[in-house]
Formats: sequence, structure tokens, C-alpha cells
Amino acid sequence: FGSKGYPFTADYYGKEISYPRGLCPIAEKMWFEDLFYVQVQNYVPTDEQILRFKHAAQKVIHHKDEINRLLIEG
Repeated sequence: FGSKGYPFTADYYGKEISYPRGLCPIAEKMWFEDLFYVQVQNYVPTDEQILRFKHAAQKVIHHKDEINRLLIEG
């Protein structure tokens, strides 16, 4: 877990772990290209909160070209 690598760094494990890029192409594509991850708190959002998030996401998508231009221009 975290930066310590447990359980793979535990003395009793005794195996080398290797997950080379390309081992799981579908999962990698989802993680690096397709996944839109939002950490959700330990509560169920209200319908209003879901609609506000939807509106915010649509606003970002609508302005994606402008956002990209600003990121490129610095």
C-alpha cells in the first residue's frame, strides 16, 4: 500500500513482482485514456448535486479547446 509497497515488500512474500506496460491493455487504456475518476465522499449525493456535477463536466467539455489552448500557450 502507498509508497511502502506492502504486501509485496513484506519479508515473507519472497517473489519479484512485475507488471510491465502492455500486460493488461484494456485496463491500461481505461486508466490512461478513458477513465474519468472522481473520488466520491462517504455519502450519497443528492439529485441536485449530481446535476451540478453534470453541468460542471459539460462546461469543461464545451470549453475543452479553449482549455487546451491555454495549457499549450502556458
